[in-house]
Amino acid sequence: MNKLMELYRDRIVGAISGLDRIRFRGTLRWLASERGMGTFMNQARILLKDFSGWVNGLTAQVRDSCESRAKDLGIEVRYLMSSGVDKEKLARQIAADKGLRKVPSACWVW
Repeated sequence: MNKLMELYRDRIVGAISGLDRIRFRGTLRWLASERGMGTFMNQARILLKDFSGWVNGLTAQVRDSCESRAKDLGIEVRYLMSSGVDKEKLARQIAADKGLRKVPSACWVW
């Protein structure tokens, strides 16, 4: 991506980066099936009756990490009430309102 940005830097007005879209590939694809999820839960020793609590805790960790990173970068966190919101358009509008040419990534969870 950086090479592409360097190659066309005279034509690029700004860049938006972040985690508004996540695509799982490779070794995590097996989690997309019931059998694969069952295998994962068995190996992780998560009982089906405990899954809800486990996954809610994981979700809270991801959210807290994202919010902390955004706060460190001085980025406002906005929760969208609908999946129908055009995130790219909204991000560009926020960047334009703030006079930003490049929007830093707000969330990295490893």
